[in-house]
Amino acid sequence: MFKHSERVLLIVLVLSFMALMVGCQSSYVRSAKIYLQQDDPKNAKEVLLEGAQATPGDPAIYYYLGKVHSDLKEWAQMNDAFNKAQELTDQYDTDIKATRYEAWRQLFNSAVKPFNNSDFAKALEIFQVALVIRPGDYETLKRIGLCYLQLEDFDNAEATFLETLEADTSNADIPTRVNLLNIYFTREDWQKVLDTANDIIAIDETKMGDVTDRMAIAYQQMDQTDKAIEMWDKVIALNPDVADYYYNKGRLQYVTAANMDQEEKEASDAMMADAAATFAQAVALNPEDDESRKFMINALFRLQDWQGIVDALEPLLFADGEVTMIDNPYPEVGYWQRLKIAYANLQMPEKARIADEISKKLEEQQGGA
Repeated sequence: MFKHSERVLLIVLVLSFMALMVGCQSSYVRSAKIYLQQDDPKNAKEVLLEGAQATPGDPAIYYYLGKVHSDLKEWAQMNDAFNKAQELTDQYDTDIKATRYEAWRQLFNSAVKPFNNSDFAKALEIFQVALVIRPGDYETLKRIGLCYLQLEDFDNAEATFLETLEADTSNADIPTRVNLLNIYFTREDWQKVLDTANDIIAIDETKMGDVTDRMAIAYQQMDQTDKAIEMWDKVIALNPDVADYYYNKGRLQYVTAANMDQEEKEASDAMMADAAATFAQAVALNPEDDESRKFMINALFRLQDWQGIVDALEPLLFADGEVTMIDNPYPEVGYWQRLKIAYANLQMPEKARIADEISKKLEEQQGGA
């Protein structure tokens, strides 16, 4: 009988202690709520921090502490408190999610104005706080990367864009990949240029025209001449009216042919002829492209294609169609000298004499100037 009474007394004591603890927990939350009603989040915070020390297993303490931190815009502490509450219970999950989202939304939207006004440092500061609230958020990471890019902080831009792609559940973010492509191109990291461009094309083949020019340059810089020329052909097929692309292809063909060994003369001549034809296309599209014309004439000269030089230069230098002395000749001395040599090799002595006289006259004028 004595032992039974002792056991009953012990149970009563335990229940009384538990009731006392529940009462203590409730008092911290009740006190914090009163402070919050009085618009006094700082005192509410102090009470809840005391409660967390006294009753660390009470999820309500951490839930309301997170709400207080949110009011005080202490975002990292808010996250920590909410995380602790969610470790202990899922009771507050819905409201915690809503609170976090609303805080993130307000911050994200407040960063839009400085971003649109090109105040990227200010926008970056706000977006980074928004990211604290929603770590790994795709939209926030994307904007942070753009801020870094505009601020020319390419290392952080690259790192953030890579995080953005990891957070992209659709795996279809082409603009971010294009930004990475541009960073790698600026750094001359040619293999990453190729890898990123291929990723873009794999997602959307219609974007090939937006990246093939940089792929061609990448292959060119990596001394993969055949692939570079093949890529320039793709670029030109997609953009047949852009003279610069013909120039880039022709320049690669010309330099490659010029650097071939004597033992490769046949291959060298074939590529030099291709270069001349490519430069001719550039000139046809843009008659003002004098650099392409010079390369074309030099290529024809290396090939000793005298008739080709005449066909290319006569319409330019003798606009009236008659080979005769003219008062204001085209000012490029080199053209006249090349034409004189072509005429001489074609057994046209009178035309060679006229070209020679004009060449000498221009040299005198330009030397005197």
